[in-house]
Formats: sequence, C-alpha cells, structure tokens
Amino acid sequence: MPLKQNEEIKEEFAVIPPDGGWGWIVLLCSFLCNLIVDGAIFTFGIFLESISKTFKVHPTTVGIGHSLLTGFSPFTCGIINHYGFRPVAFVGGLIAATAFGVSTVVTSIEAFIIIFGVFGGIGLGMIYLPTIVIVGYYFEKWRSLASSLSAAGSAVGIITFPIIVDDVMADFDWQTKFKFIMGGCLFCSLLALTYRPIKPRRNTLYSRSSMRGPSLKSMEGIKFHFQDCTQTIISMIIKMLNIKLMKSPSFTMLTLSVTITGLGLFVPYLFLKERGKEVGLDEEMCSHMFIALGIANVVGRIGSALATSIPGANSLNVSYVNITICGLATIISIFSKDVFTQFLYNAVFGLTSACIVSLRVPLVVSLLGLENLTNGFGLLMLFYGLATFLGAPIGGQIAKSTQSYNYAFIYAGCMFLISAILLMLIKLTSKCERRRDE
Repeated sequence: MPLKQNEEIKEEFAVIPPDGGWGWIVLLCSFLCNLIVDGAIFTFGIFLESISKTFKVHPTTVGIGHSLLTGFSPFTCGIINHYGFRPVAFVGGLIAATAFGVSTVVTSIEAFIIIFGVFGGIGLGMIYLPTIVIVGYYFEKWRSLASSLSAAGSAVGIITFPIIVDDVMADFDWQTKFKFIMGGCLFCSLLALTYRPIKPRRNTLYSRSSMRGPSLKSMEGIKFHFQDCTQTIISMIIKMLNIKLMKSPSFTMLTLSVTITGLGLFVPYLFLKERGKEVGLDEEMCSHMFIALGIANVVGRIGSALATSIPGANSLNVSYVNITICGLATIISIFSKDVFTQFLYNAVFGLTSACIVSLRVPLVVSLLGLENLTNGFGLLMLFYGLATFLGAPIGGQIAKSTQSYNYAFIYAGCMFLISAILLMLIKLTSKCERRRDE
C-alpha cells in the first residue's frame, strides 16, 4: 500500500483490554481481596478493647498500630512498576499473613505495633494497590462498572467481618480471630495468581506523523515485566510522583482537601465501638453498628457514582455536598445517646463518606485530564496515606487527653468540613485556570 506524503508506518505494542473473558475472573478475585483487606482494616475497632487488655494499655495506643496499617499503600506504586501486579500482590499476602500470625505471640505493645502495623501495613498495601488497578487493565467499555463492583468488596467486608468476628467467633480470643484473618491474607495470595499481565500486541499503524491510533497506548507509557529493571524503587516513585502537577492550583487544592479528609476518616471507624460503649450500649450492639455502616457504604458508593450523571451535577459538587453532610453529622453525633441515633449516625456516615473513595478518580481526571491520571492519583494517594497514618493517633490522643471519645469525633467532623470548604474553592480556582490558559 503506497504511503501518502507525511504518512508513515508505525509499529507499536498495545495492551487491548479484553472486556470480559479472564477479566471476569480477575474482577471476582479483586472483589474478594478488597473484602478481606478492607474488612480487616475498617473493622479493626472491634479488637481495640481486647488487645488493650492483653497489653494493659489504653485503646488509643493500640490504634497507633492501625494507623500504620493504613499508610503504606502509596509506596507500593514503584514496586508494582518494577515487578508487576501478580508477584507484588502474591508476596504481599504472605507478608500480611506472617504479620497477623506473629503479632498474636508477641509480649509487648511496641512489638505488636511494629509487626502488625508496619509489616502488616506493607503486606496489605502490596495486595491493595494491584487489586484496585488490575481491573482497569482488563476492562475498557465496562471499566466503570467493573471498578464499582470491585470496590463494593470493601463495603461487603465492613458488613461481614463484624458478623464473623463478633458473632460466629464470639467464643474465641482475639489471637484466634487474627489467625482467621491470617488465613484470609494467604487466600489473597492465591487470588493474586489470577492477576496475569495482558500480553501487548504488535500493531502496524498507517498514520500521519502528528496522529496516533485512537485506542492504543504505546510502550512509552506502560511498563511490563520484560523491561530493564535497573532503576531503584525510590527513583521510580520519584518519577511516578510528578511534582509538576502541583503547579495546578486546583489540583493542589484537591490534594489538600483529600489530605485533610484522611486526617479524620479513620477516627469514626476506629472508635465508634468504644464511643458506643461509653454512652452505655452493650458490646454486641456496638459491633453491629459496623453492619449498618457497611450497608450504607455500599449504597453510597453506587449512589454517588449515579448522582454525577444527573444534569448539573458533577463529581466535585457531589463530593463537597456529601463531605459537608458527613462533617456536620459527625459533630452532631456527640449528642446521640441511644441505639437509634447511634445507628442513624453510622448509616449517614457510611452513606456520605463513600464518595471519598469512589469519586477520587473522576475528580483527578476532571482537573488534570486522563493522560495525567496515573501520576495525579499516585501523588494524591501519597498525601492521603500520610494523613491516614497521622489521623487516628491524633484522634486517639484527643480522646485520651479529654477522657471522652466525643472530642475525637468533633475533631474528625471539623476535618471533613475543612475538606469540603477546600472542594468548594476548587470551582473558583479551576475557572481562573481556564481563563489563564485561554
């Protein structure tokens, strides 16, 4: 075929999502991994009292281990680029299982925090990020649906873990329950074996020099297992975290908002059971509040995504409305003294906080464009991870100093409201950016 002027033959390697087939197996395994990982993380508050009695410390001290558990996901990005989804998630399951197992036999709270928090956090982080990202590689047409179904595993984990841990295993100590979670982590390693990389196909494109194939991604933008692995993990993380993106005032504002949200997000999850007991609710009823929270969270994740399709609504509007309600409800919840109002708060919190997770990707795309999603999301997750690492200990220290968990909830509510205000300001800054670019 003769070439026209300014036209050239271009060969590219491209990953073409199958939109089905093995992708449905990957989706199911991703759902189950999210169920186990987030079920263990978000319902850790169930264990606070029993672990604190074992080590004879205040429950807020045990909470430090939980804050470490949530802070390592962003740092696994470079490892994934280096080794790929399957080996990272597989090894992560082994590390997490070992951490949960060993933490049951330690004799000091310091050793527990290091083994459970640091090594457990590294392991769960190595499972979590590949599990979230791999689904997007297997689906294109059904990507939004597949991602939502995968993320729903987290909410299902929040619902099922309290039932298993506090009801089915009611007669067992926390060490035995940790060994059950250890088995779940080992199961994640087996599930991760399905995360096989999609082999890139060689494609010959006849195109003008200024154009590219509409649905192809060249090897310049995607890293595979056969690439030369000579860079260190640190250098890859630096490369991935494109600090130049912070030149965008809107994205900087979003980063601040997400960071401040992270400072408050895990406080209700960690201390809702202890606060319920503080106002006189029995332990079994307090554990069941996680179920109400989890069910509402499932509805919220789906509902927030559907709400963005309403004319006049977008991910930014939906986010700041939900986070504002979340903040106000968290502060007002200090006046809840009975079962009904405690359950009502947990349902509202689960419903409105769902957008914090489900709408992060659309927000990044709307501000930076699809081409900057990977770097932008990685940068966002770095600050979010650091914030979740600090947030629970701050809330715990407030509760310990004031002798009341209510003040920790006031702190969390204030963080949500500040975050919502920053989201509102993004509208103004994004308009200014568009005018400047024009």
